[in-house]
Amino acid sequence: MRAGKMKNTFIGLSFIMLLAAAAGALPPYERYVCEGGYFSASVPRDWSRTEQGHPYGDLTKVYGVKLSDPEDRDSAAATISLLYYSGEKFFTDHRQYINARLNSMIREDYDDNKEMVPVAVAGLTGVTFSMKTFELVSRPSERHMPPKPDDGSRIYEIVPPSKKVIMAERFIVLPAGKGFYVLHYRAPEEGAGEYQKIFDDVTGSFQPKKRP
Repeated sequence: MRAGKMKNTFIGLSFIMLLAAAAGALPPYERYVCEGGYFSASVPRDWSRTEQGHPYGDLTKVYGVKLSDPEDRDSAAATISLLYYSGEKFFTDHRQYINARLNSMIREDYDDNKEMVPVAVAGLTGVTFSMKTFELVSRPSERHMPPKPDDGSRIYEIVPPSKKVIMAERFIVLPAGKGFYVLHYRAPEEGAGEYQKIFDDVTGSFQPKKRP
């Protein structure tokens, strides 16, 4: 009887310790507020951030962040971008942006007609679409020495210093006033599924700037 009570007490204490550890753990996301207050969202805390050099940023005003998975992998990095295009200069309409993306020189699935699927995020309506692109990942050049020929000559095989990685991309484009929002993720096709949940979490927490 006493052994049974001690066992139940041990199990109870273990459960309490697990709850305490979970309560004290840091959350995987933290709140990000875009420059100018154009939007906010919960983003992966440990991912690196870039707030400059966004696509077409040299042609129009773009605000937001590009998040990169910090894991050191022998492949292209997974990224999530949350951007607001002001609708000035180059892009005066979100459809111009979509056409530019679909005509990208690194697109792999040119033969596929992309369907624009209606979507709603945080009270804004827009479209979502997916496509495949590629990225060339740099790597140190390697030399492979085949068996030495009988005539004493030596032949080297030179391996290109990069490899081609197929990337899965998804875009959510949301018109907003004069501009539009772009929520975008890009990951190596082989492991894209593990990043979809993170992208869903981020877009689910997205809050655009309230308009008067």
